[in-house]
Amino acid sequence: INYINSGSFIHLQGKANTGKTTFARYVACLLQQPVIVIHSHIHNQETINLIWQAATQGHTIIFEECQRASKNDWQTLLSVLEEHLLNFPLIAPQGKYAHFTHPGFAVILTSNPYEDNAPKLPLQDLNNYAIKIPLQGFDLESEEAILKAKSDINHHSAKVLAHILRRLRANKNYKGMVSIKLGIMIGRALQAQDISAQNQPVLFQKFCENMLVLPNQPDAREIVKQTIQGVLTEFAPQEVVQPKVI
Repeated sequence: INYINSGSFIHLQGKANTGKTTFARYVACLLQQPVIVIHSHIHNQETINLIWQAATQGHTIIFEECQRASKNDWQTLLSVLEEHLLNFPLIAPQGKYAHFTHPGFAVILTSNPYEDNAPKLPLQDLNNYAIKIPLQGFDLESEEAILKAKSDINHHSAKVLAHILRRLRANKNYKGMVSIKLGIMIGRALQAQDISAQNQPVLFQKFCENMLVLPNQPDAREIVKQTIQGVLTEFAPQEVVQPKVI
């Protein structure tokens, strides 16, 4: 927020599932002004008109996965990002020509520099236009808290589910995209059936398997099964031994 208030734009960089979109939208909400979201490309004149409107009226633009933008997209945007200048005559609401962007105009870029496809514009070039903020992903405690808050499952189930997701991500033989969004959907499905890792571990494992096994990859089922069983065993609730009454 301090960067934006100083007149700078921000660029959130990170791998998939590091929370770039969530972070960008949260910051945009804090700014309390209209938001325009662009996904990867500027497809039509209507989108360009919205960008111009945002630049002159003080709205926020979120440009997601900007590394996929074409050269034409960047030709449209760079003149706006550089020095807050509009290099075209545009009639402002007061009837005057506008050549500078509105003081409240904000841009939040997000990108994944680890994608296989080379970006049309080298991402380091964006350092001339926006302040780079690298995102490393959620730590374990945050992921557990997000799963619990977004799906309303209990703390123990959130802990087990978070560990399952993280271990599958770390398994090079598992080819699925184990995002926190998928974890939230699993948590909501468990909560709807009132299934917890503590009280119904067998049903818990079945639900998780059904949503994590990859189609047409028979080896994935065994990877998922072993991962879930290992986590359930590791975090099985300990029985409380009641003291004998003499």
